[in-house]
Amino acid sequence: KIEAQPGLENEYVHKASQWFTLVLFLIAFSTAGYWTFVDPSKVWTAFTSVLIVACPCALLLSVTFTHGHLLNLLAKNGMYVRGASALDQWRNMSYAVFDKTGTLTVSGQPQIDFEGQSLDSKDWDAIGNLASESNHPYARKVGDWLHRPKVNLSGVENVIGNGIEGQCNGVRYRLGHRRFVGLSENVSVGNEGLVMERDLNENQENVSQWGSEIWCAIDDKIVGRFLLKSAYRKGLSSMFFGFQKSAIQLQVLSGDNPSEKGLLQTIFPPSTQMRFHQSPHQKQSVIEQLKSHGKTVMMVGDGLNDAGALMASDFGIAVTDDMGYFSPGCDAILMGNSLPKLDALWRLVVRGKRVIWWSFLISILYNVVGLSFAVSANLNPMIAAILMPVSSISIVLYTWLATMYGGWREKLMN
Repeated sequence: KIEAQPGLENEYVHKASQWFTLVLFLIAFSTAGYWTFVDPSKVWTAFTSVLIVACPCALLLSVTFTHGHLLNLLAKNGMYVRGASALDQWRNMSYAVFDKTGTLTVSGQPQIDFEGQSLDSKDWDAIGNLASESNHPYARKVGDWLHRPKVNLSGVENVIGNGIEGQCNGVRYRLGHRRFVGLSENVSVGNEGLVMERDLNENQENVSQWGSEIWCAIDDKIVGRFLLKSAYRKGLSSMFFGFQKSAIQLQVLSGDNPSEKGLLQTIFPPSTQMRFHQSPHQKQSVIEQLKSHGKTVMMVGDGLNDAGALMASDFGIAVTDDMGYFSPGCDAILMGNSLPKLDALWRLVVRGKRVIWWSFLISILYNVVGLSFAVSANLNPMIAAILMPVSSISIVLYTWLATMYGGWREKLMN
């Protein structure tokens, strides 16, 4: 993933650090020249006091310590960001895109049923073990649900965003999206477990009863599908409306069918756009299109299946209930139980920008006041030497207190 560009505060610090030394020496030598003609006995007192009391440290440490405190508080709330530079992109986002399965839903609590043909125990053993090898959270839950004895599989391959396949005793098994097992969008399973053609437009009542699907094929013969009814995380609605109050536009990109659209509409604000049957490539294309229209996009997905969209976004968040499964292309990992806090975490990072600018102001005021006394030869060099570290300590203390106060305001200090 391309490294985020430095934010305005970083750019300001870099420019300030380039000019600070030059301006400091100019003031010091100008002060020495002035007192040479007015009162030579004060030359060295004024000159050394200017050099000692002027402290760029507070200015330069403002961004570093503020981001450090932010990263620490985010981690305590279950969000692990890859670096401070990524925070600049996140705080400037204008658009938030959410995956559904494994992101908004709790992958550990789906209701699972199987529709299809009767299978013998060796087929169930192979299917159960293959499902447990999948990168998709719902497929792994199918493996846990089947709970079959361990068997040897060969040629196991996870096809990201589509499914998983492998062989057992020379028989090929596939689990995943209907396209992955060779079905079009106009086929389903009948009451006797047979695959039949149907018209989606003429049978919307049947479609509305669907949950997430994982289709199963044995040696290119479709034998049925697992239906998983989603269990949504608690507290999502207030989080989404929190983003809406901050003028963040929202969108849902799901690889599932639109069976739960009505439920999603009760969770999301009315203006939320929703797209279903989205492949990983289509999700990535939507993100790229939004960016081409000037949007700064946050993508929230469940890891490897959304890797392309996460990498294409300006700030990608992989939501997981298991730290062993996440996307290497993301900017942050968010524990599933922390997802309802996402709007509060984002506002905390936005608040961090104000903390940085206030620490800039404190640092500038310190230098202005300190230099005023120094150039007038009213500041003892020993006192100046004491004040210099005090200024740095005050900035460190201020950034910590201000960040903790922001966390308290957002109810993140549990």
